[in-house]
Amino acid sequence: MKRLIPVLLAAALLLTGCAVGGGKPADNSYRLGVGGDLGITVSENGGAVEATWAAVTLDAAGRIVRCDIDAFNIKVESGKDPDLRSKNEMKEDYGMVAWAGAEKEWYQQVDIFCRAVEGRTLEEVMSLRSGNEQDLTAGCTIALDPLQHAVAKAVLQAQEQPLSADDSLTLKLKAGVTPDGESYSVAIDAAAVTMADGKATGCMVDSIQGTLSAETGSQYDHLSKRELGYHYGMAAVTGKLEWFEQMDALQQSVIGKTADGVTAIAVNGKVDPSLDLAGKATIYIGGTVALIAAAMA
Repeated sequence: MKRLIPVLLAAALLLTGCAVGGGKPADNSYRLGVGGDLGITVSENGGAVEATWAAVTLDAAGRIVRCDIDAFNIKVESGKDPDLRSKNEMKEDYGMVAWAGAEKEWYQQVDIFCRAVEGRTLEEVMSLRSGNEQDLTAGCTIALDPLQHAVAKAVLQAQEQPLSADDSLTLKLKAGVTPDGESYSVAIDAAAVTMADGKATGCMVDSIQGTLSAETGSQYDHLSKRELGYHYGMAAVTGKLEWFEQMDALQQSVIGKTADGVTAIAVNGKVDPSLDLAGKATIYIGGTVALIAAAMA
């Protein structure tokens, strides 16, 4: 993972226009990005699923306006149902204070990091160090590499959205670990939503898949469906829009809606035929719509 960070940083700096010299892009739009990874570790009786994801909003100068981060650390054992709660959902149950002797729980430390990155360029974010009072990260003693890596991916994938600097930002994750013969199918879904006055002003979703099995072994940093782009292969097989194109259409339909309005997009898991989205989304969107609505709750 550490080897990928400089590459992500260089690419993100080029795309965001936040060069060291301080040059600004021509327009004044804000952007919303989401990005993360998937790590799989295989053990004798199962394994573990790890993932860290970030959502960011960026101003025209490439500075982070808001940041939200969440993660999974899921233990997979044969014959047992895994705990699919994220670390933010677990809060004190994650046990950093109770079992590891930390002063603050994981979700509290990550909140410190998120507040520290706001107002900074990605280059400045990558220079942060754990527990550095000067860097405003005192109280955040966990490893920053996974957090920085997720932020870099989110910046790299950021899209222009009709949001503003004052809009709230929420990241919501969902994990799926499904037995598949002697292996497990693993999926992490992410939805980031910005809101103002109870309505969505921006939305971005992504998803990542993998397989936990002795044959594939331990793997890290799989490419998400957005990162795969047309290589995901949906368009080639179906002759319809690619996965990310369908999600872009869904994202656009979310903007301007309340949480109830978003929930109404899907009827029995299918697209409401009265919406413009009906001719664009050919895949099941019920789960994605529910995740977006959960981020807006």
